[in-house]
Amino acid sequence: MDEITLINLLNEISKQDPKLNWSINCHYENDESETKLEITVLQKYPLKQKGIISFNMENGSIINFSYEGFHPTVSPTHITDLLLDIINFEHTRSYAMSN
Repeated sequence: MDEITLINLLNEISKQDPKLNWSINCHYENDESETKLEITVLQKYPLKQKGIISFNMENGSIINFSYEGFHPTVSPTHITDLLLDIINFEHTRSYAMSN
């Protein structure tokens, strides 16, 4: 997984809604040297968790995710696809709210 792409996609989510912020934490490394990362997306005000995404850093595969209001008909299996879907979701939501 390319870290720069990951950061750019997360920053794009925050750009779609300036009230959103994100953090990323490493949760563990298992016996096969696989690293599990967890992304938390927070709404700044009122403070609440909007989403949480767990994925494998080495191959980008999604372990688990939930994101408020986002319910895809087909769940993405790769972190890049999921973040692009969330960016599109936030863009569509903010566009709908402005009209």
